Amino acid sequence: MPVWIHPAQPNCYLIDGLPFYEPKQIEDHVSVLGFNYAPLSNQLIKVLNGHPELVSDEVVIVWTIEQDLVLETTMGKVRGND
Repeated sequence: MPVWIHPAQPNCYLIDGLPFYEPKQIEDHVSVLGFNYAPLSNQLIKVLNGHPELVSDEVVIVWTIEQDLVLETTMGKVRGND
C-alpha cells in the first residue's frame, strides 16, 4: 500500500485517500493523528509495519476511535518479531 506525500500540507501524508500528520514518537508511543476527525484506515498499521525506520518494534500501539479501544499491541508483535 503506497503512502503519498500530501500535496498541500507539509509533513503530512495520504493513505487510502485519507490525510494524516507525520507519526510522532512521544516517550513509549507513537501518535498518528488524522485530519478533521476522519477515521484512519487500518491500512496505516500495514504501512507502519513495512517501515521500521518510522516506528521501532518496541513502540506500543494503542488504536482508539473516540473512546473505544480497537487494538493494543507493539509493532514488534505486528511484525512477528516478538
